[in-house]
Amino acid sequence: MDFTAQYPAVKFDIVTFFEVLEHQADPAAYLSSVVSCLRPRGYIALSVPNRDRWRTGPDVFDYPPNHFLRWDEAALRNVLEKFGFQILSTRQQPVDFPYAVSMINTALRSGLTKKVTGREDVFFRDVMQMDAAKASATIMEALTARQRVMGTLRKVKRGLCYPLAGAAMPYLRLRAYKAAYLYCLARLS
Repeated sequence: MDFTAQYPAVKFDIVTFFEVLEHQADPAAYLSSVVSCLRPRGYIALSVPNRDRWRTGPDVFDYPPNHFLRWDEAALRNVLEKFGFQILSTRQQPVDFPYAVSMINTALRSGLTKKVTGREDVFFRDVMQMDAAKASATIMEALTARQRVMGTLRKVKRGLCYPLAGAAMPYLRLRAYKAAYLYCLARLS
């Protein structure tokens, strides 16, 4: 961390990092710098994507160059304890209605847009990964009539996912399926 190199004497009672640890190519170096800027018995609060979450298909953003690591509760507990942390609590986000809708929508992907329009859908998270010039050109690009029709059909399909998610929620709750995030609060021993 640049901060710890610039301000080695600055210490904090609490350090937070939400959806950061999975992006670290060297998590040991990152956690060492977190420890170095904590006061004795200082706290950390963090979240990471939950490896044990319910998902209906692969998420390309769950792999490098976006996510270098995938965490479950045991792995997170293990690494934090090795860095001298006492785990005070962990919590796995339960599946909620919006997450269920999203996962059902993902499961119903058909590739039809590519077949009809000749190109893949471009989502905001795809644009975020582009260099500035390409992102700007993509945003400014006019949609064809086929792309507009497919966009409307995509919205209809997503709308149909709502009653499906409503019907699935009792089962998902019964099975205690987990959603996207794992939260942790720990104290430096």
